[in-house]
Amino acid sequence: VIIPFVRVTPDDEDALAKLDEVKGQGARGLAELSSFRYDWSEERYFPFYEKVQSLGLIALFHSMATGLRTLPVHLGVVAGQFPRIPIICAHMGNPDFATAAEIARLRANVVVEISGSGLLRLQAIPAKLKEYLWWDGPNQHSPANLGYAFDKLIFATDEPADHLNTCISQYETILQACGVPEKSRRNIYGGTLARMLGIPVRA
Repeated sequence: VIIPFVRVTPDDEDALAKLDEVKGQGARGLAELSSFRYDWSEERYFPFYEKVQSLGLIALFHSMATGLRTLPVHLGVVAGQFPRIPIICAHMGNPDFATAAEIARLRANVVVEISGSGLLRLQAIPAKLKEYLWWDGPNQHSPANLGYAFDKLIFATDEPADHLNTCISQYETILQACGVPEKSRRNIYGGTLARMLGIPVRA
């Protein structure tokens, strides 16, 4: 099954019209939103995000320390201003895992993934991810509807298809070290993303 995600950014000419066009062609989300001319959280981009929200598109932000404009802290602003945009924080903000995790904790519309170099770093110290995804449910400092932390993690990879089994094995090493239960592993390996896409999930 191929579910199309496309690349349209607010810096593109006629960006809002392009969003209408790709939605009409069947796109379900925007992928690899990375370096913009300005910070992701700049108000000049709000009309773009409003359009994304109204069209029901998922937004995948390529969040890594490759520049100040792509730091995960900006996603906290975007997610708060546009709570109906499902947001994927790619690479979990590597190396700023802590900030990305806290944004996912506080914003119901944000999930994270740890593909690429972030996966390699965390595989070397697999239990470390539990320090970032630390909560078991709501507390006095979190939203009342907060769930288990690892239900905020989804599986993703940017490796070639023939490396898929290796990536799954690396994920499993981390999940095992963090004591993640089977129910949450099913969410990580597709359940959560299916629900974001409105695809029925078998019990």
